[in-house]
Amino acid sequence: HVGRYGIAVGPDCANNTIQRNHLHDLGGGGIRVGTADRPPIFERLAHHTLVDNNFIHDGGHIHPGATGIFMAYGRNNTFSHNEVCDLRYTGISLGWTWDIYRSGTRENIVEYNHVHHVMRVLEDGGGIYSLGLTPGSIIRNNLVHDVGTPPHAIGHGIYLDGGSSGVLCENNICHDCGHGGIRIQHGTSCLTVLNNIVAFCGFGLGIDSERTNIFQYNIVYMDGDGTPFAFVPEWQSYNKIIDYNLYYHASNPEFRFLSFTFEEWQKKEGIKDIWYTPRMDVHSRIADPKFVDVAARDFRLQPDSPALAMGFRPIDMTTVGLYGDAEWTSLPKQYQLPPLLPEERAAGMHLVEDNFDDAQVGQKPAYAAVVEDVEAGAYLEVSDKRALSPPHSLRFVDAADVTYHMPHMYYTSPIVGDFTLTVSFDLYREPGAMLWTEWRHTPGYAKVGPCLHIAADGQLLFQNKRPSETYLPAEEWLHFELTDGLGALSDGLWDLRITRQSGEVLFEGANLPCDPEFSRILWLGFVSSATGPAEMYLDNVVMKRVDGG
Repeated sequence: HVGRYGIAVGPDCANNTIQRNHLHDLGGGGIRVGTADRPPIFERLAHHTLVDNNFIHDGGHIHPGATGIFMAYGRNNTFSHNEVCDLRYTGISLGWTWDIYRSGTRENIVEYNHVHHVMRVLEDGGGIYSLGLTPGSIIRNNLVHDVGTPPHAIGHGIYLDGGSSGVLCENNICHDCGHGGIRIQHGTSCLTVLNNIVAFCGFGLGIDSERTNIFQYNIVYMDGDGTPFAFVPEWQSYNKIIDYNLYYHASNPEFRFLSFTFEEWQKKEGIKDIWYTPRMDVHSRIADPKFVDVAARDFRLQPDSPALAMGFRPIDMTTVGLYGDAEWTSLPKQYQLPPLLPEERAAGMHLVEDNFDDAQVGQKPAYAAVVEDVEAGAYLEVSDKRALSPPHSLRFVDAADVTYHMPHMYYTSPIVGDFTLTVSFDLYREPGAMLWTEWRHTPGYAKVGPCLHIAADGQLLFQNKRPSETYLPAEEWLHFELTDGLGALSDGLWDLRITRQSGEVLFEGANLPCDPEFSRILWLGFVSSATGPAEMYLDNVVMKRVDGG
């Protein structure tokens, strides 16, 4: 019953062992190694700490962003055989710098841990999380599952966030993670993701990094809305080595790799080398991996599994987690996961209020992802050139001869639950500018909710370019409000209201049709779909609960 972390060791601490502790009922997290302040002298980093065989759960009651095990700056530390569960945020977190600058953090090992039922409230984390340059570090033989499973929050199994570089991620099993199995974020490089199993996750691998990383000898098992990779139509860079993987979708044999068929995907050129240019997944296969009992989440491989023939090494999970006498190792099975408080469930909705003022002019939006083709002249930037609520808005600059979805921005923080949601925004279109915005149940194109297009001549269109009789004026700010029910309140119908700044109603429609299976938001985007040079400005994006629980 503590307010902060249960156990903490600071700078200058070395050669310590933290072993066989039961830490629970925590205002913060379980164990902290080092501090979040970078020591000016690397010799002061906490090092050679062994955090082993601890049971950590029921944390984050006062500070929900606390983690089960947290190491900000440190070297040569080992985190092994711990069981970590029931946390509002991440299970095990390593690193504390959003770049690839040398911080002294290196050669840390995370192995044989059992991490589950974390990310219960917050987003942008995972079962195991890494941040910043950490050469020589290893994440191996961990079992990670039930990370941010809806309807509460969504997270990743293993999240190699901004700047994570020089990490070997091998022999891990990640299953039933609400967002992705393994996520590689912007700025990462020299990551080797090898011989892992990812199953029943939103996607197998998410790659936002433009730098070189390796993804080989992995098994990605999908069902429902699952995809091999986090969905975007295309990557900005294919400077990666991806091969010898086994993919299987239990319910959708026509699944795609980004927007490509498997045959198209295998023709995409990867890293450019002086001697050869490999292509994506040339030696990979689509086949049932033949787990012993996939429904029971027994991911041992049968003797005739095609993965074995491809070189996959079986992963032994029998030694994961706590070890010792039966009284100690049986403790986790006695623990019943408590329900979240109503206010905590609401905190997991991640509603957005974005006026683009939290980024500098010329930068990308602070809270959204961006896809663009800068070389072709199709890009996004925060601008002070025109804003309804000064100082900033988001400027979309389109160009000729680029794909129809360039440029675009999107929010991926999940919005789930049983309530009615209104998304409002303000838009200024210069002549010829075209908008496409929609809510998606999945990161892909399936199960689309509210959707609208504005053509170059201002005509308002809906899903599948279904036209209306309304034409919207250019060169003035218009206000849009889209409203739909989520969860149990979704019914395949939504409402739209468009007004001038004077309050004049230009369009008002109720019960507009959308996909009846749409019931949550995992992707909400704004696309400039012009066919030639054009500009438009977006401001005051607000996602607001209207009613419901």
